[in-house]
Amino acid sequence: MKSLGQAIDTLLQVQSQANKPLAVILAGHNGSGKSTMWYGVLADLLQIPLINADRMMMSILPEKAAEGDPLPDWATSLRDRNADWMVVAQKGVEAFVAQALARTVPFAMETVFSQWIVQPHGKIDSKIDLIRAMQTHGYFVILIFVGLSSHHLSIGRVLARVAKGGHAVDIDKLESRFPRTQFAVQQAAPIADATIFVDNSRSPEEAYTVCRVQIGTKQHFDLRCDDAPPEIAQWMDKACPTVSY
Repeated sequence: MKSLGQAIDTLLQVQSQANKPLAVILAGHNGSGKSTMWYGVLADLLQIPLINADRMMMSILPEKAAEGDPLPDWATSLRDRNADWMVVAQKGVEAFVAQALARTVPFAMETVFSQWIVQPHGKIDSKIDLIRAMQTHGYFVILIFVGLSSHHLSIGRVLARVAKGGHAVDIDKLESRFPRTQFAVQQAAPIADATIFVDNSRSPEEAYTVCRVQIGTKQHFDLRCDDAPPEIAQWMDKACPTVSY
């Protein structure tokens, strides 16, 4: 599998044969480059809108005069530290998704995918529920996961983003979310109609390396069958421990 474009083309053929509308869940750690990958590569390939809480929040804050200009301090505080507005943005995403599902229009949504809450009665509250809801509405669901080699890299990327005016995330959240995201993706991949695992741990020239493609539970491609770089194999063994050599 040479490129992300080839992986997408393969899965779109399967989706077309299934004759179902497309839903994409773009998952990945904070700072993994999900949005950059979407708008730089995937948007033109898939030609569907991306529902994103961060962009939804930015749409109601003052526009920057130029790229890289900082937001006013009050707007930055509201975006990054106001828990109530974080909930509002998330509820806005849920409303957009609900309306898309009701009309079965093709769409994508972005998420860290770290939600994994064990309820008192034993039920798990996770984004897997969203995958199943999409499938119940007749969608072919592609899960695209952008992995990183460590939580240290996630923290470093977020700090670099903040220095350029991007949104902040508390370091303790970055640390706690990292393993939960890997575990949740591991549990979700067999449920999605298809999954692409992508690495963005290395240099810009090696960004968005396709690590694995699976259709349902069937392996279509896995980089570990050849000679996967250690930093990729390490996180892949956690997010997707099953590989057929």
